[in-house]
Amino acid sequence: MDRERSTGRRAKLVLEPEPCCFLGTNAETVEYFNTHVCSAVAYRRVAELTGQPLSEFSGACAGGGAHGPGGDAGDRG
Repeated sequence: MDRERSTGRRAKLVLEPEPCCFLGTNAETVEYFNTHVCSAVAYRRVAELTGQPLSEFSGACAGGGAHGPGGDAGDRG
């Protein structure tokens, strides 16, 4: 976040499934994100590690909704 503050630019990581890789299909990618990345536990951990407010991660995952920072549906991971 220091880079964003100093440059005004934010870097984003975009993943693309590739056959025979860890995330080989769209379905595997969606399941992985729903389980491990877009969970309330993950949002809280990233906020803790970065020192950013939990609200910073609102909408980080497409669809937001119950999988957003305060959502219950994401408490699986």
